[in-house]
Amino acid sequence: MPIKTANIQNSQKFIETLHNTIKGIAPRSTFGHLDPKKLQATAPHTVYELGLGDVAAGAGLDKARPIAQRYLLVQANRPVAAAEIAVARDAPASRFAQLNDGPFVAGTQTAIAEAEQLPAVQRGDYELRLLRIPALYVVALWLASTDPSAGDLVIPIAPTPPELVAGQSYSGAELVAALGPRAVDKQHFERAKPPQ
Repeated sequence: MPIKTANIQNSQKFIETLHNTIKGIAPRSTFGHLDPKKLQATAPHTVYELGLGDVAAGAGLDKARPIAQRYLLVQANRPVAAAEIAVARDAPASRFAQLNDGPFVAGTQTAIAEAEQLPAVQRGDYELRLLRIPALYVVALWLASTDPSAGDLVIPIAPTPPELVAGQSYSGAELVAALGPRAVDKQHFERAKPPQ
């Protein structure tokens, strides 16, 4: 089955805001090559963040919290940027959060294409998400299964820390177990820093 993308509310309003934002910043930024009229917003998905303490404690993906809605922006059939809307926890309105063009943009599209070829994905039913663990510099495709017996798949996007292999699928538990020692070390390092 194809991977399901998020049903983002007010997506048309977001596209209009995005076009206006790009028109305003493109002439004086690295986004000068973008033509708002030729951009397509594709693969909408929710971005989740998992904290360092959660990974160090061995917590599962259920501790990840939604922080944004993200689109891949495609121009001339290639991904050129990603745009995000911040998800406000206690406010009904969301706001434009960021526009970026780093390695995770093309990496997301590649990971989606590769994930669609996985036998488990072809047999199952998955929702597209993105998982970030900022303290460990991890960004991964998170395929959330709609069938609890199937389990979720997490596919790290390059660049990754040495404990992970980009493009390889992990269960949530495998991912957290692989990163656990690094998370504990990072916590010890953070605690040992002298106060400023």
